[in-house]
Amino acid sequence: MKAETNNWLKPLLLSAILLRLLFCLFFFHPDIKSYQFHAQFFRHGVWDIYSYIAENVSHLPSSDVFVYPPLAYYFLGSINAVSGVILGPDFYSWLNDWGPGGYTHPKMFEFMLVLKLPYLVLDLMLGYLLVLLIGDRKLNQKLLLFWFFNPVSLYGIYMLSQFDVLMALFTVASLILVKNHKLPQAACLLGLGAMIKSYPLLLLPFVIFRSKDKRQFALTCLATVAGLLLPLLPVLNSSAFRFTMSQSNLMARIFQAGIEVGGGQSLPIYVVCYTLVLWFSFKRKNETDLLPEFLTTTLTVLLFAHFHAQWAIWSLPFLAVVWAKDKANLWPVYLALAIGYFFTNFLIADQFVLTGIFSSLNNHALLVPALTDTLKNFADLSLVQSTFHTLLTASGLYLIIRLWKNYGHS
Repeated sequence: MKAETNNWLKPLLLSAILLRLLFCLFFFHPDIKSYQFHAQFFRHGVWDIYSYIAENVSHLPSSDVFVYPPLAYYFLGSINAVSGVILGPDFYSWLNDWGPGGYTHPKMFEFMLVLKLPYLVLDLMLGYLLVLLIGDRKLNQKLLLFWFFNPVSLYGIYMLSQFDVLMALFTVASLILVKNHKLPQAACLLGLGAMIKSYPLLLLPFVIFRSKDKRQFALTCLATVAGLLLPLLPVLNSSAFRFTMSQSNLMARIFQAGIEVGGGQSLPIYVVCYTLVLWFSFKRKNETDLLPEFLTTTLTVLLFAHFHAQWAIWSLPFLAVVWAKDKANLWPVYLALAIGYFFTNFLIADQFVLTGIFSSLNNHALLVPALTDTLKNFADLSLVQSTFHTLLTASGLYLIIRLWKNYGHS
């Protein structure tokens, strides 16, 4: 049986790695340069990047602010320090060049490969954790084919150069820990994840609900505080940090879409859905498989908010498990989900969601306008984008409802 497994596993992993290496090399999004620009100060002993930027912005080559929690900075700073050793002085010259030449460099392929290699490692680790999570060797091939070859993760991680795969790793690991009745460890991981990007905070109540007694409840809460507090220690007294975190994109956007109820009031759709999930989760608090809660919480951010494309990485591991476990032929639903996702994103007025990311292959890609600029004279782009977002929402809700129904009959 082991030999049979290796017959498909080795070529699958080799193909996945080679594909990712190509995507590492050939695509560039300026976000990776922006947050690596800030991360370079970590190797000089700067722990409070927020105050450092506020105090030095007038003579920094870039006026961008660092908008992520502190553990993201420590993680990226570690990558930056190692990358600097590998790539040499040219790397830092490029990071600090914010003129017209800052989007091009003769060594761009090398920069992209070295900076994205940690994401590839995390991606492979996540595939391994998903195998542990699903716990059924017969489903491993279906699971890994989905995870390693779906275009959404390739786009979000390697084309847009985003590090959300790290939080996805934390959330999947926490899901495994909850299934193994290790609630404090799961809560600590989610707390640490929230210090990279804030969305794991939304998953913490589901873990805390599973506490069997007061002692476990207390330990789980303490572990949560530890996960949140430890990365905060260097910036606790930073007013610049507190201001930056108050501007969270996620927290602002999940309150935007609402149902008008009169009197100037509206019901935030995401908050209504999340409250329902909290209630349903509390009603099944003896169940340790939190897949429905984790998938619903993360996927509905895409369905009911003006999302950033990389946020799709939050729900993808859970969708991979659902895909592998479901015996029905649901590929049209997943295809509709992907089409809705991509075209909702492509119709954002941003050159670097589509054409600009090819600039490392050909500098002339920087001269190609955003898709919205090309199509705006031919269609009502707001209506078209809303139509694709509707497709995304309808297919996503179908999968969520089906998942809860299946768990209700398990």
